Amino acid sequence: LMVWVFSYSFAYCVCGQEKLKANVLRVLPLVITVVAVFAVIAITMKLTDPVKDRPVTPLNTFYETCTRSKHIFTSSYSPVWQYIKKKTKFNKESTGGEGYVYLGFFVCLTIVISVLAAIVKSIRKKKLVINTGDSGFQPVWLLMAFCVLLFSMGIPFIWNMDWLNYLSFFKQFRSLGRFSWVFYYIITVYATVVLWQFFIVASKKRYLFSGYLVLLFALATWVYEASGYVKYSRGLAATAVNNYDFIFPPADENWEAFLKQQQHTGADFQAILMLKFSHVGTEKLWVGNGEWLTTLGSKAAMQLHLPIVDVMMSRSSWGQAKKQVKIAAGPFVDKPILHDIKSRKPFLLLHFEDDSLDADQKYLLSASDYIGHYSQCNVYACYPDRIAANDKKYADSIKKVLPFIKTAGDTCITGSNDWFVQHYDNAGCA
Repeated sequence: LMVWVFSYSFAYCVCGQEKLKANVLRVLPLVITVVAVFAVIAITMKLTDPVKDRPVTPLNTFYETCTRSKHIFTSSYSPVWQYIKKKTKFNKESTGGEGYVYLGFFVCLTIVISVLAAIVKSIRKKKLVINTGDSGFQPVWLLMAFCVLLFSMGIPFIWNMDWLNYLSFFKQFRSLGRFSWVFYYIITVYATVVLWQFFIVASKKRYLFSGYLVLLFALATWVYEASGYVKYSRGLAATAVNNYDFIFPPADENWEAFLKQQQHTGADFQAILMLKFSHVGTEKLWVGNGEWLTTLGSKAAMQLHLPIVDVMMSRSSWGQAKKQVKIAAGPFVDKPILHDIKSRKPFLLLHFEDDSLDADQKYLLSASDYIGHYSQCNVYACYPDRIAANDKKYADSIKKVLPFIKTAGDTCITGSNDWFVQHYDNAGCA
């Protein structure tokens, strides 16, 4: 909304028919409105959000999500570009993405003709002419669309102005390419208006056949290119049934049925703990990579109505994140989550069969009972009290050793062989 209003206000001040001051006063209510929206949302979030330590800096992917020229003029879904790729060696067509705004062959052709017509008129009149013909389509919208397109392409950030990326306000623009949608809709409407105006002019000048011919050509081109998207969309839709059956299979093939065979129910557990442990969400702390295990864990969570200890949420609490990741940090790390939970029920621990575990993750298995193998996972009941008891046993073993450790010098508690120490403060990082 802010980008829309600010770009429109700039274009209106440039293209408006009145003096600059009058143009500014005319768009000022729009600017005040969008600023007010920001203020209302910010205040509401501050007052109502129970989590006070969310990271304010998103994971910035400025340059990966900007609109590129191929996003505007090419598409792997269009039959036109599929034919071009088949007949030529061209293989740089866009396959989608954040900045994907393929205009279509006819809209691109309309833009080219309009630009050429504007250049010819500007040369003849010896001044800049923004070509909108007699269609009634105001130049302000074209300038606005162009401004938003430049912004979606990463301007001014890509002009060696990386320092802007460190300002908290600009950090929120994590997917600049999406703003090109404003450009897409305006230019598409513009091409439609130009087409209609051409048809009107042709009919008045008794070139009705030519008008219908261009009109049918435009519609045929749009329909032909749309057929590629329809085919692609139907292919996606066809997988929906399989996806639903995967998440919610028949009653005798789901998690409840499996647990029942093992003399358990979903109500016996308080949450799902997935190994390898993964935590993605605070925008700062990233642990592991869940991939397929996250899908399997989510499937179990939806069927059993259980939360997942591992996190895949954006901008979650920084404090909660630090607590959660410590659950898989080994025996010598305090685990605050064990103190916070109100239930002593076990965790339903899922270990993906293809993943190897490190020593700290295997440590959780020592506090678990094996239930069986299901949904590509080794399934355990992991007991919080056992984890706490094991932690205490390791802590007590360290306490017995500490009195015998000399305070001067270095000690390796479990090592019996020769070992070497080089301190950073003496020799730097080796």
